Amino acid sequence: MFKVMYSGFEKEDRIQAAMLYFGMWLEENNVRLSQRVPMSLINTKYGKKIRESLQLSPYANLETIGKYVLDMGLVVLDTFEPTEKFTKKNQRVIDKLIPKDLPIGSKLTLREDEPNELNVSINIPFEDLLMSNLTVDGLEDLKNIPKIFIGNMKKFLGIDEGNRLHGDFEIYKGHNFVDLDKWEKKFAKQIKPDIKKLPGGENIRAIKLQINHRERIPMRITLYFHSRRNDYQKEVEIRDRVVKMLQDKYGYNTDLISIKI
Repeated sequence: MFKVMYSGFEKEDRIQAAMLYFGMWLEENNVRLSQRVPMSLINTKYGKKIRESLQLSPYANLETIGKYVLDMGLVVLDTFEPTEKFTKKNQRVIDKLIPKDLPIGSKLTLREDEPNELNVSINIPFEDLLMSNLTVDGLEDLKNIPKIFIGNMKKFLGIDEGNRLHGDFEIYKGHNFVDLDKWEKKFAKQIKPDIKKLPGGENIRAIKLQINHRERIPMRITLYFHSRRNDYQKEVEIRDRVVKMLQDKYGYNTDLISIKI
């Protein structure tokens, strides 16, 4: 079985690999040509046979051929891709850079699955977030911590974002709501029935929950009524009862919850 190689090569690299493979094929098949022969001539005279030997389409361009031979390990390019994990070499400094005592028990994690491939995430306990006094801006500041941490790594450890083949770092950042599945089950089993039990709740046809990872307000509840002929003011009153129940019974910060009708 072929081992598929790291695919971070750029267009120029793939074309270079195709040209190297063409040269290897010519040498293996005892075709002697001057190094100054135009590539277009080689492609015209021998390209079809080379593509057939790779079981590629006769219309495959040089970039496609290069990607294939690189992926299959038929051509190996010299790179600055590291073999040792950055986090292992720099763990003591990284530990000092990782912020401690974050709001509502949040934790920042750094994972390196492959050398110089970094995943930075802020893990936020979801129900603790709903029960916190964080403002929307405060939540945005919390979600921005990975960016600040990456900036500190660049400053104190001298790393640059870019292609791993060039010795740089591929860095992915984001946030994760911890125990979200558990809370969604609570919403389905407890909160939705409580909403239906409120005065006027019998007029609610469906309740839809959305968790918004990319929006400023992380949660949206949409109330669908049996008929749009209902008095709009009554629907507003039902929405207000839902807001009050979430505040009084569950202790939730409704600044972080959008309720639509």
